Amino acid sequence: MATNATPAKFTPKVIKNVTLPVLKLKADGAPRYFKITGPMHLGKKVDDQKEPATICTAVDCATGELGQIVVPTVMQKELNENYPGEKYQGKFFEVILTRVPDKKYNIVTLTEIADPTEDLASIVAKQAAGTIAKDK
Repeated sequence: MATNATPAKFTPKVIKNVTLPVLKLKADGAPRYFKITGPMHLGKKVDDQKEPATICTAVDCATGELGQIVVPTVMQKELNENYPGEKYQGKFFEVILTRVPDKKYNIVTLTEIADPTEDLASIVAKQAAGTIAKDK
């Protein structure tokens, strides 16, 4: 007896992303918004001429894409100084890289931002309670 039942649609359930795309930071002066979801660590050495890059797992707030950021040295230093014990994890940041003409480095502007899914009243209540910092 044959049935004409439509087979159930296959929907995979992700357990772990084994590989992640690189969320590139371009030195074009445009802001990018990320939620840092993992600690900074050294990536794999891919070139005998260079040391391994420092990377971290993050979510691009504009696209929702999970990936890895190659962390600029200045950004790494600022995150480690301002968020000891890897407390930058789970926080949202605006990152702006600006190329310095005729130089081999970029200017990094790093700003912690509120969770874009929270409403303003919730943010103000957290500031009043002292659980998040007020703008200076």
